[in-house]
Amino acid sequence: MIARLRVFQNQVSEVRLMSILTGISLVGLVVGFAIEHFAELGVAALAFYVAAYISGGLFPMRDAYESALERVVDVNVLMVAAAIGAAVIGFWHEGATLMFLFSLSATLETYAMARTRRAVQALMDLRPETARVARGEESVEVPIEDLTPGDVVLVRPGDRIPVDGTVVAGQSAVDESTVTGEAIPVDKFIGDLVYASTLNQLGVLRIEATTSAADSTLAQVVRMVEEAEEARPRAQRIAERVGPIYTVAVIGVAVLVLLVTRLGFDFEWSEAVYRSMTVLVVASPCAVMIPIPAAILSAIASGARRGIVFKGGDRLETAGAIAVMAFDKTGTLTIGRPVVVAVHPFNGDSEDTVLGLAAVVEQYSEHPLARAVMVEAADRGLTVQPAHEFVADPGWGVTADVDGERIWVGKDAPDGVDRAAIPENGFADLQAAGYSTLVVGGDRRGPVGMVALSDRVRPGAADAVRELRRLGIHPVMVSGDSLEVVRTVAAETGIDEFHAGLMPDQKLQIVTDLRNLHGPVAMVGDGINDAPAIAAADLGMAMGMAGTDVALETGDVVLTGEELDRIPMALDLGRRTNTVVRQNLVWAITVISLLLLMSLGGWLTLTMAVVGHEGSTLLGVVNGLRLLRRPVLPERPPARTAERPVASG
Repeated sequence: MIARLRVFQNQVSEVRLMSILTGISLVGLVVGFAIEHFAELGVAALAFYVAAYISGGLFPMRDAYESALERVVDVNVLMVAAAIGAAVIGFWHEGATLMFLFSLSATLETYAMARTRRAVQALMDLRPETARVARGEESVEVPIEDLTPGDVVLVRPGDRIPVDGTVVAGQSAVDESTVTGEAIPVDKFIGDLVYASTLNQLGVLRIEATTSAADSTLAQVVRMVEEAEEARPRAQRIAERVGPIYTVAVIGVAVLVLLVTRLGFDFEWSEAVYRSMTVLVVASPCAVMIPIPAAILSAIASGARRGIVFKGGDRLETAGAIAVMAFDKTGTLTIGRPVVVAVHPFNGDSEDTVLGLAAVVEQYSEHPLARAVMVEAADRGLTVQPAHEFVADPGWGVTADVDGERIWVGKDAPDGVDRAAIPENGFADLQAAGYSTLVVGGDRRGPVGMVALSDRVRPGAADAVRELRRLGIHPVMVSGDSLEVVRTVAAETGIDEFHAGLMPDQKLQIVTDLRNLHGPVAMVGDGINDAPAIAAADLGMAMGMAGTDVALETGDVVLTGEELDRIPMALDLGRRTNTVVRQNLVWAITVISLLLLMSLGGWLTLTMAVVGHEGSTLLGVVNGLRLLRRPVLPERPPARTAERPVASG
């Protein structure tokens, strides 16, 4: 990451130097033109033109020299050759104009490229340099590079969290927008995961580091975006392969024009060279070579800023061609953890009484269902009194002493307890539908109520599916869960095609079948069992940075947050990127063709050729930068209506 920061700083310094040299070139060009035409001092004008040549051509000549050493003929070679040719035949003003405009174009293009990387640079700037590590009752400030897994870090309100870890003491609200893109702060309690670069807002947290700073979520995102900038899409690869051949062909055409106009039409050598130099300028491939990577990098930066990390420009290109979106269920369409969906008292007690009694016992348990009970009790503002002699019976439930009575919470009433108070039909129906149920009671009072728990469809899942349909993408669900549960989720989210009871190899086969039937397939999931299908899909998407390492490594796209609207955003961004790339290619080829015809017909001066060619290149770059500036899809506020619970079978 430090090396990346230095590269960015060097790039900023280069843009600043290029801007200064371009300004000097403009001054030399304007002053030289004024002296030549108004004072008629040829030698003085020549001096200013030479200054414009040197300042405007410093970077192009450097790049042309490096290309020559590598035996590569590129656009810099063409521009420098055209400028030198103009000087040889005495057209200093045109040559200086060429150097100034080419320098201006290169400066603006470098600035544009730097803008596309600012999203990554902003993330890097958010990383604190030091962390407070607990040493007994005191805290010691150390560089974050020295943090190791197991260190306990103290984070005060207003501090950025320096490393990924687990909360071991305290509670607070944490702004995770830098990682997940979600603007609403997330409440954090003991046992919750937190991520490097996120902002602690309210309380003091003690966090046990689970990674080093180099392996944090922030570092992973930065690495993935860096790698994405290196992985080029097909259109760019083709342009780079054809570019050198095309450049040599342009030189050949320029030489042919020189010979034909001089020997065939008996033009003066100066006029023949002038037309040849004009051909070199208008046929240069930079109008094709530069706007494509500008568009790709803009789209990658735009996605990263919205919590969508593409692992390469080629993946971005693939995203624009997707016809089918395959969803895993648990942890993707659903939140992936149980929540309390209903509390049923048996003997006229209130729901809070039943839930509070369950929470008294469950507060000592580490089971996911116990955590769900405690979260619901906290949401209802219930006070949980202490209990004694807690005992866990794996596979059944837990018991504890409360005010001299043995209270129990389990899958069913314990042996010897009168079950008459338990409504058998309701109990059986909930279990048959796949809901998890906890019966609550005591040795003296008997069964008092039942708590039903379930997984829950993510807020916004139905909206994301509707957005996919609007884009013409067919949504499908593939799950290892039971048919009843999958059917319920499908009805809730609006997915018509679903497949249930699948093993990992069967999910892979479904993805293959969908591709053969509809076209390119994207697959999104968060678990190890999803990895084969994610790898087999044309575009694999990993859901959330808290997902398994296997899913994150296998996916072509990582959605750093858990909001499903990122999925249609990613596919729409791919489509718009492909559209912009096609627009830039058509525009560049059209402009080059028109300018070339005008040049061969003698209707184009060298200055006009430079303005037309460099102008078309800059328009292509600006068109690509639209991907960085414009939102992908309208942002929606978080869903506030209660979603229907979904049984977890």
